[in-house]
Amino acid sequence: MIEPSHLKIVGNCLNPRKVYNPSLHGWMYCSCDKCTACLNQKATTLSNRVRAEIEQHKYSVFFTLTYDNEHLPKYEVFQDSNTVIQYRPIGRLVDDSSSDMLTNSCPLNEYDNYENVYKFDESSYIPPIENYENLYHFGVVCKKDIQNFLKRLRWRISNIPNITKDESKIRYYISSEYGPTTLRPHYHGILYFDSKKILDKIKSLIVSSWGRFERQQGAANRFKFRPFASVSLTADYIKLCDPNTAYYVASYVAGNAHLPQVLQLRETKSFHVQSKNPVIGSFKVDKQEVLENINRGTYTIDKQVFDEKTGQFNTIAVPLPESTLCSIFRKCVGYSTLAYDAKLQLYSFYSKYLAEWKNHLTHEIYELITKENNQDAMQVFDGFTSSISLRIIHYYLYAYPQLKYRSFLRKFHSDEYTKLDMDNDTNWYSSKNAYKQTQVLNFAKYYQHEDAIVSYLCFFDKYLLLRKMYTLKNFYELQDYLIKSVGMRSALLHCYPTMYEDIQCANGNVKSYKYGESNNNVISYVQRYVSKHNLLMKPLNKSFEQSLYYKTFVNQQEQRLLKSTKQKKFNNSYINNQRLIY
Repeated sequence: MIEPSHLKIVGNCLNPRKVYNPSLHGWMYCSCDKCTACLNQKATTLSNRVRAEIEQHKYSVFFTLTYDNEHLPKYEVFQDSNTVIQYRPIGRLVDDSSSDMLTNSCPLNEYDNYENVYKFDESSYIPPIENYENLYHFGVVCKKDIQNFLKRLRWRISNIPNITKDESKIRYYISSEYGPTTLRPHYHGILYFDSKKILDKIKSLIVSSWGRFERQQGAANRFKFRPFASVSLTADYIKLCDPNTAYYVASYVAGNAHLPQVLQLRETKSFHVQSKNPVIGSFKVDKQEVLENINRGTYTIDKQVFDEKTGQFNTIAVPLPESTLCSIFRKCVGYSTLAYDAKLQLYSFYSKYLAEWKNHLTHEIYELITKENNQDAMQVFDGFTSSISLRIIHYYLYAYPQLKYRSFLRKFHSDEYTKLDMDNDTNWYSSKNAYKQTQVLNFAKYYQHEDAIVSYLCFFDKYLLLRKMYTLKNFYELQDYLIKSVGMRSALLHCYPTMYEDIQCANGNVKSYKYGESNNNVISYVQRYVSKHNLLMKPLNKSFEQSLYYKTFVNQQEQRLLKSTKQKKFNNSYINNQRLIY
């Protein structure tokens, strides 16, 4: 049931793009990922995943990382030899040779050959840096700083006394942001863990990891750690969080929509980083339970959600986690167009010759060890049977890439490899993922007399069918609601945006079980129906966008986006020159 306070449109995008899908050999509409509706949808999806991750761990810690002016990553504005305004990184972004800011595209002011103008000029807004003299410098976010922060944090956690490997595991979600008023770069994040030992030291661990090591002059191999910001300020921003924090962090995806142009470049735009394998929100999802639901023909599960207005828990049906399903089932190229035998051959290819490759690799490595006269390796190497042997195998695979499984298949099974187009990474990793999933999940439980890959494909097709049924059910429910709200003609032209082009281009060669292969009766019937309801009037293509329903939907999306921006401004206040986050 669609609530009047949360209206929907098909695709939930204000500016859908029409693109050609070569796999399906047809045109389709996809989201623009830039309009207010897309940004709100992205923020909602992320907040749900962050909230789910918080609920799956004992401890979740919210933190904010800032810069002082000395360590703030900066770009500068300058004029090149042709007196054209340009932008380039300066300071430690240039000193750090591994920085992601150093790209071949610097300087960044490109010439638009179509418009015959440069992307930026003297009128382009440059956000000033607070308490900083040079007005031609501006601060930017830096992904390398976050990557180094996580490396130092993990290293310091591993050095906690008496901490086990499992206890030292952490997961994270970190989102960058430009301040709502000053446009100063900073980061908000959440750390997830289950160890009390980490919780007891979390403040010192975060504070001592946010900075960089600088070499001391006049001393060999001596470094000093320099924090990026005031230690007390960083410590003040660290606190335990609850699931309600999820929306605050994830809303930055939508809150950074209206930044100056110089902060929307590929090198300067906002980003977020998160744990993978599994993705955020799927840490404790039971994959076997997901298979149980698919086997029962159930695509949705009941979930208890607290309603703040009524003060009660409501039961809602939510679909199975898509991120988990995508990790189990991975499509090859043209999956929907392939016959079952072709899919079976492709998905079983990885596992088909694996035992043969292991025997071949064992023999090749043994010959290399003998040739190198490596006595230590010769004494312990015994194939794939022990952890020590596996380390030796990994060493030789790194030293001799031609020994890898893919190279082996390309060399010894080239005909089948080429036929299945295994040089295409999509096909290769689909086959590889099928083998991995059949090793960790019990597909044979449901199809006891079938091969594991056969069972895998049966589940794959059943999952796709359930998802399609769920999608169509929601689509037709929305279509019926739109017909009641805006009328038949406007609703149908909105739900089927290519109807006008498709009917006009129809040539009568339509397959019909009633009339035969090439009979115009089918097209004539469709055209009569379309003509009867006057669906081909061109002005009607815009009639839905002019309806009160659509205008209300746009206003709701703008209010949601504005609320997320206002929420950040409201929740950021200054007391004694320090910003507090509630």
